[in-house]
Amino acid sequence: MEAPERAQSHYPRPALAGRPKTQASIKEGVNTMTALMPRPVDDVVDMPDEPRLSTAPDRSLDQRMAALKFANEVRCARAQTKRDLKAGRLDLVGLLVEPVRWELETAKVLELLLATPKIGRTKALKALNACRISPAKTVGGMTARQRAELAGYFRGH
Repeated sequence: MEAPERAQSHYPRPALAGRPKTQASIKEGVNTMTALMPRPVDDVVDMPDEPRLSTAPDRSLDQRMAALKFANEVRCARAQTKRDLKAGRLDLVGLLVEPVRWELETAKVLELLLATPKIGRTKALKALNACRISPAKTVGGMTARQRAELAGYFRGH
């Protein structure tokens, strides 16, 4: 028994990449791969001899001390808020619904949930996942929808 003949494709076969297509291009020394490659960056932009290092702008001693003082106030206030949350003096749903407190502006949502009694890492991550909130999200960076959804999740549980 003879094998059936293969049907001819209606599409042309692609040229092999990197090979010249004609004898003329071989004589001229043109390689299609190098012709398509981008030029080196050094040809386009003058690069400085020394690499640039991004540095923070210079701050005076008074500015640095004021920033340190504010950072310490934020940490102390956040620690007190977490203690109040653990002790039951504050309600998680209330913190989520009301406008953001200044000390919680940069706190992670996961950190806040973990400070709540009866909410461990697994339950907190499950809640964040259900509400489509990243564990790295800050309380101040949450949208109104995220706040309402997370508050509703813990109201129901």
